[in-house]
Amino acid sequence: MEFTVVGAGMAGAFLALVLGRQGHTVTVYERRPDPRVSAVHTTSMNLGLSERGLKALDRLGLREEITRHVVPMRGRLVHGHDGSVRFSTYGRGGILAIQRHDLGILLIEAATRLPNVRFVFGTRCVAVDKDLPVADFVDDAGHAFTVTPDVIVGADGAFLRGTQAHAAGRAGRLPPGVPGVGLAGTAHPRRRRRPAPHGRRRVSTSGRAARP
Repeated sequence: MEFTVVGAGMAGAFLALVLGRQGHTVTVYERRPDPRVSAVHTTSMNLGLSERGLKALDRLGLREEITRHVVPMRGRLVHGHDGSVRFSTYGRGGILAIQRHDLGILLIEAATRLPNVRFVFGTRCVAVDKDLPVADFVDDAGHAFTVTPDVIVGADGAFLRGTQAHAAGRAGRLPPGVPGVGLAGTAHPRRRRRPAPHGRRRVSTSGRAARP
């Protein structure tokens, strides 16, 4: 099958690698420049890789490459109101920290080693018709074009073109015959949050992520 993936972040690159290993033809479109040649990249907090994340990468033969870029994190210091300090471990064996930029490049390079996977950078998705399916793109030079693959997958982040098309209707799963792969992105409605007390920033996490 021929796949178009919108977004070359970690989700899009990982999905392209999985689909490419399964023998599908994959083209990934990304509005930003190629991070491998661009000196500018988004600064963000490091990612924490748990054993589950490493197992997913290990299935693709990337564990050895990943470990060259990680820093072990054994735990964190918890500061009590009384001034006490307590060390709390990150479970068995801790977790590994890696920069998003490094992990993204590693996934892109692994995917592009496959002859049936290619990345097109500097190209923005402007419209998606999930029922046909058809996607319209415009590159940095202003040239517009349309692609008509068998499947379009939105991996461009919540509220953007690709994921909006999936979340808007019936496209909740990839077609039969693509085992072990789900949608890379899903848009969620914005929710109003109460302001945190004392001007602090409120951070919420899902308890489901911690379950085995």
